[in-house]
Amino acid sequence: MLFVGMVLCAITAVDSPSSAPVDLTTIRLIVVQNDGRCMPLDTMTRDWVNSITGTTRYQQRDPVEVFLSWTFEPEAWKTVPMVPIRNAELRKELELPTDQEEFSYDQLMQCTRLQELSGPMPGMDGGKRNPLTTKVKDISGRINKLKQVFEGQAIRMIPNSDDPLAAWGILTGEGKVNERIDAVRSDWNSLRKAFLAGDGVEFESISRRLAESLQSLPTANRPTPQQITTELTYNEYQPFHWAWKLMVLAAVCGASAMGIRRTWFDGLAFLLLLTGWGILTWGLWLRWQVAGRIPASNMYESLLFLSWGAGAFAIVAMLFRPHRLIPLTASFLGAVALVLVEEVIPLDRFVRPIAPVLLDTYWMSIHVPITMMSYSVLALAVLIAHIQIVGMAILPRRTSLHQRLDALHHWYIHIGSILLFAG
Repeated sequence: MLFVGMVLCAITAVDSPSSAPVDLTTIRLIVVQNDGRCMPLDTMTRDWVNSITGTTRYQQRDPVEVFLSWTFEPEAWKTVPMVPIRNAELRKELELPTDQEEFSYDQLMQCTRLQELSGPMPGMDGGKRNPLTTKVKDISGRINKLKQVFEGQAIRMIPNSDDPLAAWGILTGEGKVNERIDAVRSDWNSLRKAFLAGDGVEFESISRRLAESLQSLPTANRPTPQQITTELTYNEYQPFHWAWKLMVLAAVCGASAMGIRRTWFDGLAFLLLLTGWGILTWGLWLRWQVAGRIPASNMYESLLFLSWGAGAFAIVAMLFRPHRLIPLTASFLGAVALVLVEEVIPLDRFVRPIAPVLLDTYWMSIHVPITMMSYSVLALAVLIAHIQIVGMAILPRRTSLHQRLDALHHWYIHIGSILLFAG
């Protein structure tokens, strides 16, 4: 059985299609509907490319270019290994080649064992899931998404003219609908030809024409140009990525300042913290504008607020109780939270719709920031307590230092408890 499965699944990997030399500036602005939200094509392609390949920039290529290539030349991509299966035990269970970590669409579609496990299994009826069920479901989800892309079913850019909550239409389809939609389909087919030919001038010209054709379609719900621009800014600059780097640098400078003991070095550590916190604040504001709600609906956004709260409290605390440990501990906690959500924990970073019961209440905008701020301050108190314990063990005679740390820790506990009660 293992031999047969490997024969059916093992297909020689081929090079992926080369990049098309086209300007994607206009096409990435086109509004589509995805996951219940209207967004620029740039956001949708980032989401889909990441959910299929595990990275937003597959082969270091622009996600819009990769997605269009998948759509316009599917046969060339069906044999390209791009669906990751990193777990060796899982590969063995699926009877896939154990020396390979990425697999093509054709390989997985021909994998008999995967097809067997994708059917009804124990744990799929609402009971407790087993790890194999969860992993198979994830792989099947990636394959299904690729199938939608290859069949032209993924991009929904034909708006509904009556119902703002209704699903948008896809471009594929037979028969005449109306002149405007037929014009959009014609432009899309012309765009495909220009893309495959690598004709950058023609591609840009058709992209503008397609955007104008779509803009002329009646719609019950379409984001404003300002909203699209804001979302593209959020996508392009990746503020949380830069914020954690600055906070790491601030933590290093803060730790160095404990030994160097120079006022200018303390100022540098605080300035880096302030800059990182400012970029984090800007990123949260952009995400708020994109989502149309406070960014506090899941674990990813909660950890962002944890980092923000640590920085905000440190900035205020330095006005009342200046101490080298304040920017150091805040930078450390802020950096840890951001590194976890950006680089370590596989959390969903994309803006998703939330339950209307949460969207329609202003209490969410009050409760979450205050509560996350209290968690931040109490987490800082934990760091101060550990520093105090280590200091008492290493330098038992420095009683004045221990008393200052104890007073700082006591102050943190008071502020954190008051905020937690208020939240």
